[in-house]
Amino acid sequence: HSRLFQHLAGYVSQNNLVLDAGCRYNLYEKNDAASCLKGNWIVIAGSSNTLLEFNNLINFLAPKEFDIDRTGELIGISALVDAIVEDGEVTHWEQIPNVEPACRQLNMSDTRKLEPQCKDKMVQLLSKAPRRHGAIRVTFVTAFFWARSDLAMDVIDEVIDADGDGHWKNAKLGFITQIGAWYYYCSKLKFSYCPRKELIEQDMYGKGMQTFKEEMEVSLERMQSWCHSGRVQLGCYLQTISWSDGKGERETYADMNVYIQKAMTSQASFKFQLIDFYQMGGNMPEEVHGGHGSILLNLWMWTVMFNSICPAGLASEKVNAVFDGVMCSGTQLRWANCPKYHHFCTHGGPACEKWECMNSVQCTLRASNPPEMGDTKGMCDAALDISGFAAAEKTTCHRLWCHEHVQWLLPAAVTVLALLLKLFLSESGKQDVSREVQQADGSPVSPANTDQLTKPPVTSPSSPKNDVEMAGADAEVTSNSRAPLLELRTPKEVSKEVSEVQIDIPRAGHKYPLGLARFMASSHVVMGHLFAR
Repeated sequence: HSRLFQHLAGYVSQNNLVLDAGCRYNLYEKNDAASCLKGNWIVIAGSSNTLLEFNNLINFLAPKEFDIDRTGELIGISALVDAIVEDGEVTHWEQIPNVEPACRQLNMSDTRKLEPQCKDKMVQLLSKAPRRHGAIRVTFVTAFFWARSDLAMDVIDEVIDADGDGHWKNAKLGFITQIGAWYYYCSKLKFSYCPRKELIEQDMYGKGMQTFKEEMEVSLERMQSWCHSGRVQLGCYLQTISWSDGKGERETYADMNVYIQKAMTSQASFKFQLIDFYQMGGNMPEEVHGGHGSILLNLWMWTVMFNSICPAGLASEKVNAVFDGVMCSGTQLRWANCPKYHHFCTHGGPACEKWECMNSVQCTLRASNPPEMGDTKGMCDAALDISGFAAAEKTTCHRLWCHEHVQWLLPAAVTVLALLLKLFLSESGKQDVSREVQQADGSPVSPANTDQLTKPPVTSPSSPKNDVEMAGADAEVTSNSRAPLLELRTPKEVSKEVSEVQIDIPRAGHKYPLGLARFMASSHVVMGHLFAR
């Protein structure tokens, strides 16, 4: 085991975590994890992401819980939840509502005054748990700030010390915590529902970050002592703040995590480990919505911790993780995939959250052998019946052309039309040129007056004139000399001069800038699309 769990960097391929280090984590299926945790007690302290870890562990150990509504499953509902799982079913569930005045997480001075009352209420509730051999106990404490994580450790100590028959005192204990997001919500986002109003007044990158760091250092010192006292046999696991799909949130969490990582560099040990939850989310960003992970991400998080909590001998010999469910991955997130939750949140429930949706339907991890290349056994045993698809094609035709046996007729007609259009435009262009010539001369063009087109304008280089004078002179020469010049030319001479004429007429422009072939091809494609419809 690594002291700092440095080997979480990697990526996800086919729902399996592929580590950059080249190693892999053992897989623990439901029964493997149940055998590992049998008779033990897991305590989790944190906010929404750790509540998802709590819910996913309960649902993994007791799959029927996906169909059972229990108070405290949603964030902000409970200050504490205590559950016991036996033989794949939840047999005990108790909670303290979050509105309990004594357990409100207010400004630090007010919280310290209320802590003794809150501690008493938590101890009383946890003391109600039945003492059954082989039961798995999982407790969640809502901790927005570091001080509540400290209170959770004090509460567990008192419950164990007061355990008369020693049942839970002898149970192996594991402690998991993730604190930080609410410092961001209060000091950076200035959320009005932040319970610590003093943090709203602080700047995140000023006094706010300093408050986070100072309170963290106090809590880690307490945790360091507690985790090495011998009371926490399964170890303590401090998680970095979760990766977020929001850029601003993600960057701030990364800055806050720097303080956590630096502090753990000197304090981490086998009994007190750092789990890089942020790196895990970065490995699979598609599994994070609204700053919260999918079931797939959370079960991989538990897989990482099982590799430290549980003996390797209990792990599956198979190495390929398979997730069974309609919405195990964040890529499958659809309101239609969580109809029960969506109906609840749209009919009087709290605001609908996509991350709660994708954690509300059943998903189970199981281990399998990786598929072998070229192995198609079991993949093509059943014949595929496509008659339903064929029948669907025999519906009423809505296309422009529905006669299947004469499909060649439409492209042929398009080709003919394109050729006719080309011919028409070509003739139209010639007529445009003739009209322009007539407009310039003022008279019809005929063989009798073609000479006027060939005779250049008369100008005198030695005596330049203005444009008006030259225009008048040219008109005079043309009108006085046209008949005599025609009488002196033979038809052969006229024909030769006409053939050599250079007419300065603006070009009409190319009708087909891409060429006729491309024009026809484009027409064919367009008509083909219309035919397909």
